[in-house]
Amino acid sequence: MTANQAAMRRSGSASRADRRAAAILLAPSTAGLVAFFLVPIGVVLWLVTQSWDLLGEPTWVGLGNLTALLRDEGFGRSLLVTLGMGLIAVPLQVLLGLALAVALARPVPGSALFGAALLLPWLAAPLVVGVLWRWILSPVGGVIPELTGRTVDLLGDPVLAPVLVSLVVVWSNVGYVTLFFVAALVAIPREYEETAMLEGAGRLRRLWSVELPLIRPTLFFVLITSCVSFFGLFDTVVALTGGGPGAATDVVALHVYRAAFEEFDLGRAAAMALVLGGIQAVLLVVQWRLLRSER
Repeated sequence: MTANQAAMRRSGSASRADRRAAAILLAPSTAGLVAFFLVPIGVVLWLVTQSWDLLGEPTWVGLGNLTALLRDEGFGRSLLVTLGMGLIAVPLQVLLGLALAVALARPVPGSALFGAALLLPWLAAPLVVGVLWRWILSPVGGVIPELTGRTVDLLGDPVLAPVLVSLVVVWSNVGYVTLFFVAALVAIPREYEETAMLEGAGRLRRLWSVELPLIRPTLFFVLITSCVSFFGLFDTVVALTGGGPGAATDVVALHVYRAAFEEFDLGRAAAMALVLGGIQAVLLVVQWRLLRSER
């Protein structure tokens, strides 16, 4: 055996050992991906083709559950409710997060403490946030009625309820948005801003012409992920309004839950979940394309 052949054999053995080590290290992540992502997707795809109430035998209906959604006024209404609330919450939390990030990007006394306080609502469980604000807004014993001396059921108003739920979502998520914007602003080289200042650009002009173009990938990321997470809004709505009054806050995720565990129509619930997942997937693809175009 020549020296080259021996070296190639040792290299091949090392490559096989590296592949085995990589497979062992990736096994837990692969198992988690299969168990918690691929298997649930497969179950949903199977349920979409079935009519099942959890008690009897599943019955094959093909695409019947999906076609039935075209005539489901409740599902269409829940999509519109989610979209309308999202149009309030997402732009507001992005703009407010950007404004707070601009204020926090330059270190001033107390900025670190204020930034930490902003993150506390985001770190809390959404259900806890909903219960807290339900108590604050409660017409009996709530903080606002006690302060104003008036008994007003704000969450019982079909016009105010979606707005208030949206504002609670903004309060909960604005710290998360601010964190991303602060990281992006701090990463901008100081030379860009100094050059703009030498040219006489004011603070708003520097923000519009220098900083925003440079943090555009972060802006796209925050905007799309906020939209994706809002379409999954559930816990906060359950704690605050339960989907009411009437169906004023009946978001899609809550509508899917009710179809599955109150009406026991798992096939229809799976069809709605599939549509919801499709919307979120489209948003993620849009985000990917936007970020790729920025490179």
